[in-house]
Amino acid sequence: MFRPPLLQHLNSKLPYWLLSLEYASVAYAFTFVPAGGTFAALNPLVTRTEMTTFHRKSYTRTINSKYGECDDAVKKTLHLMMISCEDSAPYGPSDNTANMFLSLLEKAFKVSQDPSCSTVTATIIITVYEAKQEDYPESEQEWNAYDGILLPGSFSSAYASEDWIEKLKSIIQTEIHVKQRKTMALCFGHQVFAHSFGGHDSSIGGLAIPCPASVQVGPSSFECSVDWIPPPEEASSMQTLSTLTPSVSYTLLATHGDMVHSLPLCATALGGTEKVPIQAAVYLTEEGKPYTYSFQGHPEYACDIGLETFSNILNSMIENDKLPRQVLDDARADAISEFKSVERDSVHVMQIVGRNFGWI
Repeated sequence: MFRPPLLQHLNSKLPYWLLSLEYASVAYAFTFVPAGGTFAALNPLVTRTEMTTFHRKSYTRTINSKYGECDDAVKKTLHLMMISCEDSAPYGPSDNTANMFLSLLEKAFKVSQDPSCSTVTATIIITVYEAKQEDYPESEQEWNAYDGILLPGSFSSAYASEDWIEKLKSIIQTEIHVKQRKTMALCFGHQVFAHSFGGHDSSIGGLAIPCPASVQVGPSSFECSVDWIPPPEEASSMQTLSTLTPSVSYTLLATHGDMVHSLPLCATALGGTEKVPIQAAVYLTEEGKPYTYSFQGHPEYACDIGLETFSNILNSMIENDKLPRQVLDDARADAISEFKSVERDSVHVMQIVGRNFGWI
């Protein structure tokens, strides 16, 4: 990334600088990070920062929402870890994936805030761990430092015999399932979470397989059970139950060649389609409390860079003859024409997961 000479000089002299400039009554922040980091100019409403902390990258977004003129103010901080499972474009590398999740969380935060509070400042931090490098927290304290876990997509298959996938499945069992860490798993994450239970033994439950109906792309609508919404007595922090009650059907963007064939006993399917019967699932503790939500679709595509990522994945499929060009072109056209409804449903999914986990 280009850095003006003065900024290069400052960044070389000091390990960390924060400079604010005032122009036309708008404050812009520029963040300097140590060697190996990046310089970013930030817009006045939403702060986007990339920084390197303990040899891992963290991506931060600060959202400022104002309601009315009173002096009340609420500050919230959400710190998630993301187990990145893809380092190759167009879904990866991890900075692209993390920024898609930041955009989704930003939208979910904005539609979830209580209008009675005049000012809400929410800081969302996503710290990245690289599954392909078998990079995970080194202590219980490090695991517990996060409010939850994001387990996103990959071009790999959950049933592949690769060392990093075997390690990931072990981590899912020992660190997430046993300790009931709050997790949102998407696409490959949805598949590998289930597969970590049963693997090659289908009698146990929890199995990922290639889609019998071939690769699935484009907007995918599925009927979703309303049972995953907590009852009113468990939803005191919510604005009103009516604002969170989902429609009968959700539409999310899909790009996948595998699917979840079966779930373990601790999980329940929330909905599906004829071609992909398990589009969403919830994993429950023995007391019936959700600790993981997983989705075959990609709610994180519900932003500009997400739609661009989706389109670039279709281009890659065309180049690799995964599907006929016409099928992929139709999927792209459908995604663009249905984007508003896809965005609404994707944000709704994130909003409800966030509410149930106390993230939002």
